[in-house]
Amino acid sequence: MRGLLEDVAHVKLVRSVIIVKETDLEKVLRFLEKYDAEVYTRDILLTPEDERTLNKETE
Repeated sequence: MRGLLEDVAHVKLVRSVIIVKETDLEKVLRFLEKYDAEVYTRDILLTPEDERTLNKETE
């Protein structure tokens, strides 16, 4: 997964829990599907700090 996350802006909350932009969701899900990973998705409201982190990684 590390290789994928180098190309996708994300915020890592705790082990195995990450926040990704909605625009990257399909890319991440396709990657995880290859490994039969158990995946749960949620819509979340980001804190201003999370938004800055995600935007910084895509600049």
